[in-house]
Amino acid sequence: MDLRKIRKQKVEKLSDKFCGRDNRGNEMAFTSYYLTINGKPFFGIQGECHYSRVHEGQWEDTVMKMKMGGINTVSTYCFWNHHEEEEGRFRFDGNRNVRKFIEICHKHGMYVIVRIGPYAHGEVRNGGIPDWMYGKPFEVRSLDEGWLSYTRRLFRQYAGQFRGLYYKDGGSIIGVQIENEYMHSSSPWEMTTGITNEWVPGGSDGAPYMRAVKRIAEEEGIITPFYTCTGWGGAAAALDEMLPLWGGYAFWPWIFYDYRGEHPATPEYLYRDNHNNAVPKTYNFEPAYEPESFPYACCEMGGGMTCYYNYRFKLPYESVDAMANIKIGSGCNFLGYYMYRGGSNPKGERTPYLNECQCPKISYDYQAAIGEYGQLRPSYFRLKALHYLVKNFEGLLCDMITVLPEGSQEIEPQNQEILRYALRTDGKSGFLFLNNYQDHCACKEKKGAKITLELEEREINIEGISIAAGEEAVLPFMMDVEGCTLIYAKAQPLSFQRHGNRTVCFFFAPEGMEPEYVWDGASVGMEELSYGVLAGAGESSHGASAGMEGLSHGAPAGMEGLSHGASAEPEALSHEASSGVENVPPVFSARQEEIQPGAGCYAKREGNMLKVTVPGDEISSYVLQGRAGEVEIVTLTRQQSLRFYELEWEGEKLAALCSCPLLYDNGRIWLESPADGSDTSELLLYPPRQLEGAEQEKVSALPAEMGIFRGFQFIWEEKFVKKDILETRKRGPSRYTFRIPEAYADPGVYEGSKAYTDPKVYAGVEAHAGYKDARLRIMYEGDVGHLFASASNEPSGCLQTFGDCLEGQQSRRSTAGLLTDGGLVSDNFCNGAVWEIGLKEVWNPSMGDEMTIYITPRKEDATVDVSSTMAGRTEQMKGAVADLISVEIWPVGSVELELV
Repeated sequence: MDLRKIRKQKVEKLSDKFCGRDNRGNEMAFTSYYLTINGKPFFGIQGECHYSRVHEGQWEDTVMKMKMGGINTVSTYCFWNHHEEEEGRFRFDGNRNVRKFIEICHKHGMYVIVRIGPYAHGEVRNGGIPDWMYGKPFEVRSLDEGWLSYTRRLFRQYAGQFRGLYYKDGGSIIGVQIENEYMHSSSPWEMTTGITNEWVPGGSDGAPYMRAVKRIAEEEGIITPFYTCTGWGGAAAALDEMLPLWGGYAFWPWIFYDYRGEHPATPEYLYRDNHNNAVPKTYNFEPAYEPESFPYACCEMGGGMTCYYNYRFKLPYESVDAMANIKIGSGCNFLGYYMYRGGSNPKGERTPYLNECQCPKISYDYQAAIGEYGQLRPSYFRLKALHYLVKNFEGLLCDMITVLPEGSQEIEPQNQEILRYALRTDGKSGFLFLNNYQDHCACKEKKGAKITLELEEREINIEGISIAAGEEAVLPFMMDVEGCTLIYAKAQPLSFQRHGNRTVCFFFAPEGMEPEYVWDGASVGMEELSYGVLAGAGESSHGASAGMEGLSHGAPAGMEGLSHGASAEPEALSHEASSGVENVPPVFSARQEEIQPGAGCYAKREGNMLKVTVPGDEISSYVLQGRAGEVEIVTLTRQQSLRFYELEWEGEKLAALCSCPLLYDNGRIWLESPADGSDTSELLLYPPRQLEGAEQEKVSALPAEMGIFRGFQFIWEEKFVKKDILETRKRGPSRYTFRIPEAYADPGVYEGSKAYTDPKVYAGVEAHAGYKDARLRIMYEGDVGHLFASASNEPSGCLQTFGDCLEGQQSRRSTAGLLTDGGLVSDNFCNGAVWEIGLKEVWNPSMGDEMTIYITPRKEDATVDVSSTMAGRTEQMKGAVADLISVEIWPVGSVELELV
């Protein structure tokens, strides 16, 4: 690839319609290529989370998990029919309390984009438009004054909730989406679908409608630095006032309305150049503007997908970070995942189920990075590793253009022989993007590829590029590291951290790739080259380090005495000096007897280059001398990269390796118990720090170490990690019951649950430190699974299963009604995966300990016989499958620690 004459990116600030200032004088503004804060590039990473689909008791946990996953902006739909199901009666209580949700986002330093509609979609009934709008004497989604007056009325309510929370006020709301997919997409009118197949109008008034709706929002006080709209599918956009946002999905349930056959492989995993006027359109990107006049920004990259009735699939979780890799490599400087956090549809008061009929009535898990009940999926950890690269190199990355190899646009999705790659570069340095994932196609491992980059001052030959099937990677070239020039690395950067006179650079080895670093010899010095392995760089050990006393409640962790590193005493091994290089320090030092091929770091000269190879299956490190002190290069395995976190404490970064879900806020750390049946978790830090606050009744701790990391292995009390296998009783052809064990029925057993601690509900019961949650895991065969909770006829006070009860008499009436209307608390379209349910959110002891599962059978050759002369109808079938395989409860424990 010739980079000597690449085009120059012209970065221009957009108009005042795309910027704003807060009350401290900070400015947020879009250029033609990226978002800036006070003139500096800011790479937005946006995750979709619908507050009304998440129990309010889960909001803070959710926002903290999003932040730990590398998200910096939360986007959320405001569904009209969740707030005004009954005309004239707005609800902003419980899980509909959008103001409280945004305040929690602000507390944790997260920006917010509100998607206010009035039409939203999101697989909500009527796309969010209330049923009662169907009979109004005007067309919805039109310039009719009747519709616009209702839009104004709705926005006035939102504005009251948002007051004081805007960026201009020092708050979190930085953007507003106007409408959604106007003139491109719509939803069924659920009150008629199945009889007339009637759909909500998609709109026909073009950009003037979009401007009118935006003007109403502004007039009602909804003022933000920028406004957005749908970019794809020819949707109408007022481009002089709104930023068009893009996306991409590789799993298309909607095609099965009228399509039969296997899902096709999509072009979503092929690199494109989507910020280049010479490439006016590519697959799924056909803008009505010159591509370089707006940033290529996304809001709906498939962070998962819900199962529709006619399309059941298990999401390959590696598909999510592969798509993010593709979008960044194709020029995106603003990522947006839909969904990032799944949820559950609230029940209505007049309409029992507020979802779209082709989807489950309650579940909107979406197979997202964070699941319906706060579970962390493999995609969460894979994305996190990519997000750290973006966060730590946004200043470089945002200014770099996309360069594609010749012929890349002709690659067919099914082609598994060609290595897919792209560059983001300024012509002098950059990043090599690799993708070896393809949807709906068996991927193949790639081995031994070579890519040559021609720069003005040198030619770079990257040889031996191998990558596992399904893997993606980002490799740097010509990167300055404290004055040392990294010509290229066959390892992906994670984080750069400065501690005293030492810079520590964390990389990881992508799956299938042998990690290698090639340095410019003149920049690192080669007169006195020495090399070796890092002692103690294998898997973690525990119980053997001096000064690592057991962690006890309220006591220091005994980590203050830990020294950095575990290398043997250096004994330099001199080599012949390169010409023109004088008085340079050694690059790496260790004892000669520790140099073993394949056992650790190995360095050798090749001309004026220093090539360092390290193991890809264990942690390793080596040290260079940079212009401001030592530079330590730490290489993690791919699996270790999934456990990697950055923490900020007292003005500096800390690196953490944690084998279980980790939450962090201002020095406080929360660990969740493992969800895989293991009884141990590890938390390792660099630099080592003291910890205190673990509770002996929950965990015991042993010192542990791994490479330069020091910390603890936590052994959890059995009750937090041991699953219960529940006995089930068959009550009909496809109906089963089971009982919640007594251990989970204690009203005070769940931490932080108002439902269990509110004295109005359980007077005299004192909550104690117990489970964070408990998750039912159900395996079954059939068509649709339904879980019902029984209940007494007595109202349960403040509790309402999905957090949307009201105060007073109406609350008691609707709550009692909910608990006696059949008690559906969760449902699932069978796709062969485990059906998982958070017990804390769907059940409480007042419902009784018995729950019912009804499985709609999967039917073979089902027909309806209507031959009777007396209008009789009966279903006939050759066979049906409805079998409950197992029901388990997996506890979720939580322990709090504190950095001191």
